[in-house]
Amino acid sequence: MKKNLPLILFLTLILISTLILAYQLNEEETDINQNIKLAITVEGGGKVIRYNIGKIIIFKDKDNKLEYLKITYNQDSEKPKKEELYNLDRIISLNYSPQLKEKITYKTLSELKSKTSKRD
Repeated sequence: MKKNLPLILFLTLILISTLILAYQLNEEETDINQNIKLAITVEGGGKVIRYNIGKIIIFKDKDNKLEYLKITYNQDSEKPKKEELYNLDRIISLNYSPQLKEKITYKTLSELKSKTSKRD
């Protein structure tokens, strides 16, 4: 038993250090995943998750009903800004982190129409 004691202590030390390292890596990954995250649940059970969000604009109609969701992403200065536009008819819920709430702005639906008509 005395011969096996150092081996058992060494294996226990390796196991504990591995568990500590795994916990720290999981904690870092969780922080990254929760940082500025938007989860969109769509009809039919689909879910869209977006990270690295620069700005969110929600367009409302005159009855104050949400119509469109526009997402602008943070990009490198070399790349043009990427944008996505969603029609909210099929969206069931929007879940976002508290940090993201500061980046949400509401605009009238007419502002979206005027911007899209300028491109034509």
